[in-house]
Amino acid sequence: MTSDVEHELALAKEELRRLRNLDARTHVIRDTNYLHPSFRQIAKTIEARLARDYQHGKTKTQFKVFETYRDVRRQEYLFHYGNGVTKARGWESAHNFGFAVDFVPWHEGQWSWANEHDYEHLAFVATLAGARVPIKWDRVHVESLAWPGIREAMN
Repeated sequence: MTSDVEHELALAKEELRRLRNLDARTHVIRDTNYLHPSFRQIAKTIEARLARDYQHGKTKTQFKVFETYRDVRRQEYLFHYGNGVTKARGWESAHNFGFAVDFVPWHEGQWSWANEHDYEHLAFVATLAGARVPIKWDRVHVESLAWPGIREAMN
């Protein structure tokens, strides 16, 4: 048992070392395993439903996970240099705690923030799964229903 725990700890330390060596300003984490455990399955459910709906023609927009967990240094970088991408500073975003994921349209092999995509479908699927799309100008941002209470408790 102890060797399993030690092995898991060694893997976690190795992953932390790898992440520390990345440029946090530009490194985007798309892996849903970096999300908070209470939100991870909800995000995976949304991801699967969006893929299924696209495959079956229920929406013309293919959404993919663009960003999950966001390092505080990246959050600050986006706040200062992101051309209005975020209004949240470091430690103010649900991304910094693993309670948010951005589902961005994938169109003709590239990310697209164009207006013609089916953002209403994303909001519908997120709501069905137990999440929310709270920011009108940031239609790709999906966050945990628990986040407002958690944020309030931190203040």
